[in-house]
Amino acid sequence: MSVPTPVSQGHTRRAVLTWLIAAGAVAATGPQALAATTSHPFGTGAFTGVSGPEAVVYKRVLAKRLHLQVWRPTAGGNGRDAAGREGGALPALVLYHGGGWLLGKWEQLQEQAEYFAARGMVTISVEYRTSGPVNATQDAVDAMGYVVEHASALGIHPDRIVAAGGSAGGQLALATALLDRQVGAHPHLPAALVLWNPVTDTTRGAVRALFLTGKQARAHSPLHHLGRNAPPMLLMHGTGDTTVAFEDSLRFTNAARSFGNDATLISYDGQQHGFYNYQDTYNRYYYETMRQVDGFLHARGLLHGPQHVRPSPAPLTANGGFERGTQHWNARPGSRLAPVGRPVHSGDRALSLTSATGPVGAAQDITRALLGGGPGEYLFGAWIRAMDGVVTRPTVTVEVKSSGSREPVRFPLPVTDTRTDRYSLLSGTRRLTWAGELERATLLIEAPSPAALLVDDVSLEFLPARIGWWRFHTRSDDGVAVDSSGFGRDGSIHGAVWTADGTDGGCLDFDGVAGVDLPAPFDPSTTDFSVSCRLRPVLSGTDERRQVILQQTDSVPWLFLTPASRCLSTGLSRTELCNPRPLRPHQWTEVRLVRRGNQLSLSVDGQVSTIATDHLDSAEGTLSLGRPAGRREAAVPAQAVRHTGWTGQIDELSIHDFATQG
Repeated sequence: MSVPTPVSQGHTRRAVLTWLIAAGAVAATGPQALAATTSHPFGTGAFTGVSGPEAVVYKRVLAKRLHLQVWRPTAGGNGRDAAGREGGALPALVLYHGGGWLLGKWEQLQEQAEYFAARGMVTISVEYRTSGPVNATQDAVDAMGYVVEHASALGIHPDRIVAAGGSAGGQLALATALLDRQVGAHPHLPAALVLWNPVTDTTRGAVRALFLTGKQARAHSPLHHLGRNAPPMLLMHGTGDTTVAFEDSLRFTNAARSFGNDATLISYDGQQHGFYNYQDTYNRYYYETMRQVDGFLHARGLLHGPQHVRPSPAPLTANGGFERGTQHWNARPGSRLAPVGRPVHSGDRALSLTSATGPVGAAQDITRALLGGGPGEYLFGAWIRAMDGVVTRPTVTVEVKSSGSREPVRFPLPVTDTRTDRYSLLSGTRRLTWAGELERATLLIEAPSPAALLVDDVSLEFLPARIGWWRFHTRSDDGVAVDSSGFGRDGSIHGAVWTADGTDGGCLDFDGVAGVDLPAPFDPSTTDFSVSCRLRPVLSGTDERRQVILQQTDSVPWLFLTPASRCLSTGLSRTELCNPRPLRPHQWTEVRLVRRGNQLSLSVDGQVSTIATDHLDSAEGTLSLGRPAGRREAAVPAQAVRHTGWTGQIDELSIHDFATQG
């Protein structure tokens, strides 16, 4: 083996104390808990179809036994072999915890292990010696060697093993792929690498002090062992990381791509070290990074079936896959846009973006999308491929112009290389803010001159979790309003009639008495949230009572229509908030109600009205859509004389949770 022999690390500990405090604290407890008032949908004990952990000894060092903690899908679970069949050898995920090689325990990544076991993988969390990077690296390599050598007994396919790790554990996962060695008679390369804020360069800074010599530090440095034919790798890193610099992952990704490797870096705006760790309180970054890992492994045939770690945020861009040509996109001066049929990343169309003489660029107007979401954190990006043999560094940027700024403000993603042999994902989160009223927002894809790019699957997503999504796009003869968010909040339909219209082939028709009862996802007085839907009113007759659109039991109406003015209002604030834009009879209107801090806003087709509120009454019970809460009969009860139900159609009711915003 070429992994260097262990050396004494005692004299180096004082030199890296500050670094270890940061890395070790995160490894032990994860990031600082984010205050939340809504519980997470998945967590320890919530996974079904999983057995474990089972402790398996993989190595003995003097009197110490080192263990692998193994979880498996149980019979009837989600386990699938390479052909997608139940039974047979399964894919595996080998996890290495962080802690600066001197601290940390295998339990740090237990929730990740349990989730992916529930998804059909054999998952393994590795115990290794926390006595410095040399011993830890030797143990990491030996653990992977044991898994490969005993793959049959473990029920694992030896060519479908993924190595994953965070911080120092990222260096250990990389060591199993990049450091030269032989494991028995089986040279092994992991099928993929998953890396959370990994240590990729051990030759600089505080990490260097953990090695006896510069030569030894370089021998353990993943950056200095990159070459061709490395496994596909996914890196996730916070740009605010002060323990392991984000720039290290940026440099490593570009270096990996320079050798023609498949490397993806997703940046998380302002996030600190260990932002991805599971927390007892709701940490959306745990769920968001797990969603990215799930998609990464699924795209490479290592997982089957839909992900269920976290519902996908609502996509806000139109035509991101270019199936309908270049609709909604405009070329920048000197550039040329054209739809092409190949090569594409997905679907049957991509966007060709070229310029022979100047900078190349394309733009899409996203003003309505940002008006709907408001200031907050967004995930955006695109799959980009260079053409004509030119390796370039394109940028994906959101440009915002508001009444409070003279010039547009740009929010770019960190720049990574694109290659000519495959599409590369340029993606990350940015917190988009603006002063005053939003006037214009644009999503830009640009590159230096000259350049020729292929662009596909452009995305813009509002990051807070969509915790309820009732689409009504298919007929429900059993009276069930299916929740498409993934959180399972199905409701019951009472008299509302499905009709073949709406956003996606269907909607519900209400007659003033019919309604839909839905499980309430939260108390509106205790958390920030947004509610959106599409309405098409009838606005006929002489009944001037307020038409309730959404109301929770024992609370004032969340949304209601005043027929005389044809305007929407909310009663959630002590002073009723009314949007002056009138609804048009028999025409669809996009509506969004948002509470953020002490601000309550109501948006009608992009026109926003806002009011300050320091108090919202607490409420419990069922959400009633289309009629006053509590109504169960056709007759109007005495206590609801001032209110009646909605007359018209409703489609695409969606609720987002902002509990961990900021």
